[in-house]
Amino acid sequence: MRATRIERPGTAFTAAGLPRRRPRQRADRHLKWLRTLPCVICGKKGNIHAAHLRAASPRHGKRAVGFGQKPDDCWATPLCAEHHLFGEEAQHQGNELAFWRRHGIDPFALALSLWRASGDDELGFGIIRETRD
Repeated sequence: MRATRIERPGTAFTAAGLPRRRPRQRADRHLKWLRTLPCVICGKKGNIHAAHLRAASPRHGKRAVGFGQKPDDCWATPLCAEHHLFGEEAQHQGNELAFWRRHGIDPFALALSLWRASGDDELGFGIIRETRD
C-alpha cells in the first residue's frame, strides 16, 4: 500500500484576497538616537520614549497598523513618558490625531524629518526646536 501525501496550499487558513502582513521595518539605532532628543511637546530631556505613530496617513505614505502590530521605526517621535503614555491627555490615552492637533504638530512630517536626520544631533535638536516654536 502506497501512502498519499496531501499538500496544503499556501493560501490555506488565510483570509482569501487579503494582503499578507508586511514585516515591521526595524531601526534600533534610530530609536536609540530619538531617545537622546528632548520631548517634542514639553522639551524635557532624559527618560524619553521613541513613540510610534499608530494612525495612518496615506499622504505621507504611512499605512494603518492592526491590533498587536507596531508601526515601522521610521514612524517614531521623541516623547517623555508623561506625554507618551501616562498623562491624562497622553498620545496613547485617547485619539492619537487629536493629541497632535492639540499641540499643533504634524506628527507624520515630524517623524519623516527625524528619520532623514537620524544620527545628526545638531539637525535633530533643530527639528525639535522648530516644531516646538
